[in-house]
Amino acid sequence: MVSVSAPASSGAHTHLGNRHSMMGRFDVAAQAYQRALELSPDNRHAMWGWAAASIQLRDFDRALAL
Repeated sequence: MVSVSAPASSGAHTHLGNRHSMMGRFDVAAQAYQRALELSPDNRHAMWGWAAASIQLRDFDRALAL
């Protein structure tokens, strides 16, 4: 399994989150998007991805908070 904390780039984590979302692995995708936002809090693509993954995980409170 690929570690979601390996890349040091917000864009790389966003891309990783996108790939996991496409595979239906929303829990891992959410972790990647979260890390992307830790590295770059204004990364809108990561915010959108994390919100979408949170909806798939039925975590509506987190989705609304983003």
